[in-house]
Amino acid sequence: MAIYTMANATFSIGTTAAATNLTTYEADTYVAVGEVESVSALVDVQNFTQFTGLSDSRVRNFKTTKAADSVTVTLGFDPDDAGQEDLRAAAADTDQVNYNFKLVYNDAGSTNATTVYFSGQVGNDPYPGGGAEDVSRIEYMIMNNTGFTVDLRA
Repeated sequence: MAIYTMANATFSIGTTAAATNLTTYEADTYVAVGEVESVSALVDVQNFTQFTGLSDSRVRNFKTTKAADSVTVTLGFDPDDAGQEDLRAAAADTDQVNYNFKLVYNDAGSTNATTVYFSGQVGNDPYPGGGAEDVSRIEYMIMNNTGFTVDLRA
């Protein structure tokens, strides 16, 4: 397997339809978010608990729950981009609902690209900042509430 860059990857926002597996995520409708500069690493953090036995004074670690980390998406601000408009609406949404998201990597080669799905609530309702020679950027934080559903390259 070769390494690859994130160039030509796509990030999209879906609806609030409940999605729990690959089939339900794929059935949703997605809008590509334009001018994405970066997407943070997608991490499902493993928690552990410890146990120390009296007889051997040995600390043992056991896997317990997982907590999906937040995902940060940095964009070049485009007020007319449909995907960015959907992100702004999701950030302003006060209904405590999850939105579906899709990240398609640029690792297809001669097969299908790896696609990662997740659902969460969009935080931040940013406005661009910067200096005279800066690109106007905005940053959204998505609180992942479902972990990640991955469709690996076939």
